[in-house]
Amino acid sequence: MTVVEMTVQAQLMRAVEAMRAGDAQQALHQTEGLVGAYPDLGLVHLVRGRALLELGRFREAIAVLERATRLDPRSAEAHLTLGAALQMGGRTQDAFAAHVRALELEPEAPHVQERVASFLLEEGQVDEAESLFRTAAARGNAEALAGLLAVSEWRGDLSQALHWIETHPRAVEESAATKLAAARVLRRLDRPAEAVALLDAIDLATLTPSNRVPVLHAKGDALDAADDPDGAFESWARANALRGLRFDAEAHRARIAAIRERYDRARFERLPRASNADERPLFLVGVPRSGSTLTEQMLSCHPDVFAAGELDDLPRLVEGLDRESSAAIDSAAERYLASLHQRAPGASRIIDKLPHNALFLGEIAQLFPAARIVHCSRDERDTGLSIFGRNFHATHDYATDLVSIGVFQREHRRLMEHWREQLPLPLLELRYEELVRDPEPTLRGLLEFCGLAWDPQVLRFHESQRLTRTASRAQVQRPLYRSSVGRARSYRRHLGPLQAELEAP
Repeated sequence: MTVVEMTVQAQLMRAVEAMRAGDAQQALHQTEGLVGAYPDLGLVHLVRGRALLELGRFREAIAVLERATRLDPRSAEAHLTLGAALQMGGRTQDAFAAHVRALELEPEAPHVQERVASFLLEEGQVDEAESLFRTAAARGNAEALAGLLAVSEWRGDLSQALHWIETHPRAVEESAATKLAAARVLRRLDRPAEAVALLDAIDLATLTPSNRVPVLHAKGDALDAADDPDGAFESWARANALRGLRFDAEAHRARIAAIRERYDRARFERLPRASNADERPLFLVGVPRSGSTLTEQMLSCHPDVFAAGELDDLPRLVEGLDRESSAAIDSAAERYLASLHQRAPGASRIIDKLPHNALFLGEIAQLFPAARIVHCSRDERDTGLSIFGRNFHATHDYATDLVSIGVFQREHRRLMEHWREQLPLPLLELRYEELVRDPEPTLRGLLEFCGLAWDPQVLRFHESQRLTRTASRAQVQRPLYRSSVGRARSYRRHLGPLQAELEAP
């Protein structure tokens, strides 16, 4: 190794050590001189991309890591890290491709298998994830054991997960990841005190800030289940502060105002609309945590319905779309419908439940003149608290701060009021509180709106073997319950900033 190589390696190691110590900003600083001196060294860009990712700056991380993979196309680590950044940015298809490439490059490496499996599990590909976790665990990867526990939790097979925890106490103690996975299982088994004890046994000082976040979120969930709202809120707040996300409220308000100006009734009459009369697209929209996952799960139990989940197809489709061109509108609609047909050739209705599709209802009206829209809504205080307590992707940059959550919800409310008045598509308002209080008549009305016959199977949603990959997956594995209604009352003393924004003009 040359002196230059040793110098570069030493400086990169200092950057890595800074990240481990929780100082990603210092790590980023360590790489700045190296980027200028060695612009064609892929490892420099990889370390820099990791630092940006740790800081939550996923857009910059993606650009840097894409360069790392171009400079060092056979680096599995570069592709894995790029995949993590793409996932953080909500670019699921691209993230999948990056993880697949990493596995192609090092198919026998347990750490690669474990990280690809973790990605697949987050995306709901549970069988594939389990297979990779088992292979990695058999080769001695301790983190894969946590993955296998998480697989059982995803499937709702809590008895199997508990048996594993009780029969492998040393394995649970081996890593923060296994403690975290075990604590999540214990919380779902209504043993929150034991979950808190396990999480408290994790030495947060040994973890990077991004790895502390899920531990603190899980502790908040366990304390919430233990009826300790003050402790839960404090833990969620600590987790959110570590993420370092910043929401540009003014830019968001301007975006909503621009959408409302672009699409009003007069402009809809002038703008081209696609020639298709396809009734299959059914869009569930709403603020996250407003009941869309429960609604989707119920509808998915109907024999004529296929639930496609939170697709990123539409945001990609409308990017650069010429809204004034009939040919462009028809072409874009055909591509989307062809993708739906591939997913479920025989379904009468196919659900796309990406909540942020509310931003694209104008384009949806142009692309799919026969589509239906269901807007899932819930008490804004309950929804805001639930958002604050979840560890969302960084694309939800409003989700870590109560003021930002309030602004986001208020602007969503304003946008949906606009759509109810201006959108030339049928739009049904579905209230979460009504759904859980009196599900059958609410679901009868929903199915009628969707043009579907009544089927009592939709009331047995919790028995479905379908797996959802959203933050609400645990809830839809249980029979209907009402405890989430009015949940914010226990946190009233903490929610002043949220309430103030919700009440602002």
